[in-house]
Amino acid sequence: MLIGSAIAFSTAHFIALSLDCKQVQLEGNWDTRSHSNASCGASCACNRKDFAPVCDTSSSVSYFSPCHAGCARSSILNGTRQYMDCKCLSTDNGTELLKENLADAEYSGVTAGFCRTLCTNFYVYMTVMFILKAIGAFPLSGTIMLTFRLVEPELKSMANAVSALLMSAFGYFPAPILMGAIIDSTCILWKERACGEKGSCLLYDTDQFRFRMHFAVGVCKLLVLLLEIYVFFKVKNLRFEDEDDDGDDEVKDRAKTAEIEMGTTPKISGNPQSLPSTRTITK
Repeated sequence: MLIGSAIAFSTAHFIALSLDCKQVQLEGNWDTRSHSNASCGASCACNRKDFAPVCDTSSSVSYFSPCHAGCARSSILNGTRQYMDCKCLSTDNGTELLKENLADAEYSGVTAGFCRTLCTNFYVYMTVMFILKAIGAFPLSGTIMLTFRLVEPELKSMANAVSALLMSAFGYFPAPILMGAIIDSTCILWKERACGEKGSCLLYDTDQFRFRMHFAVGVCKLLVLLLEIYVFFKVKNLRFEDEDDDGDDEVKDRAKTAEIEMGTTPKISGNPQSLPSTRTITK
């Protein structure tokens, strides 16, 4: 059962590698302090510290801030902040669209926040992870049972303490550090603090995030699978003391039952032929 648990866990993470979602598209000029087009926002001095993403709903492209989109004004419409006079929007082919040349100067297709992306694989991902991890979690108590069966009764408490110590030292303690390093390696936009230090991550590469995280966990579970197979071949022929005691008790119970049956059988002494016989006389 422990081998099946390791197979279920590793399979879940390797299947998750193929269940991707659409990456948020951030317009390419966010990494510069000025716009590539001189006539687009020439008077703007956009700062990377002012991260306030906006979305151009006509092209589903997100921008670092209203400044990077060249927006001059904003207003609240139906509870949503709308930005207008945005002169630095990009078309589908990547060229900048100058809204100042359009008749509709009150263009309000730019809203606050990232553009919404559809993730059709989300429910598939949740279903696969739930089913396989639920199956894999059933036999986890077998590890504790195996530990208690392999040690002497007076050493069970010590064995449980040593097992918890090893799991903490090689699992629970380093895992958040290593997983945090893997997640940070997928960040494509860091927040800059006032002193120039790197702050929290503002935007991740979701494709790299998914691949690196699930691949690392899947490989670890494959190593666990190899260890479980090794343990299986080491203990499959072992006989435990309680099993031998159960066999001895069964033999003793059978012998005792036979003695009781023999003790309840009536004993006949003397010559059986000398006993009077009862005959029916028919006249």
